[in-house]
Amino acid sequence: MAGFRQLVSAGGDGLVKVWTIKTGECDTTLDNHTDRIWSLALNEEENTLVSGGGDSVITFWEDTTALEKEKQAQALEVRVEKYPRHVVAGADF
Repeated sequence: MAGFRQLVSAGGDGLVKVWTIKTGECDTTLDNHTDRIWSLALNEEENTLVSGGGDSVITFWEDTTALEKEKQAQALEVRVEKYPRHVVAGADF
């Protein structure tokens, strides 16, 4: 999760929380368990997290932050086309 900039925690409330280490703020709360979470496993290469709990549920979570940022960047991309004596610019919002 973001190369040692984030920490993942879980516990008796059945919630997985992703924290920013520098600020100490909770960035994301993942909720799919109805009982205590007993295990977490992280695969940084695949940007995935697996949680397992007392409710006999194993949940695979995927970090889509990078994909969302890429989509936002594409949406804000400005296209400029040059016409004789005119310049036209546009963006998708």
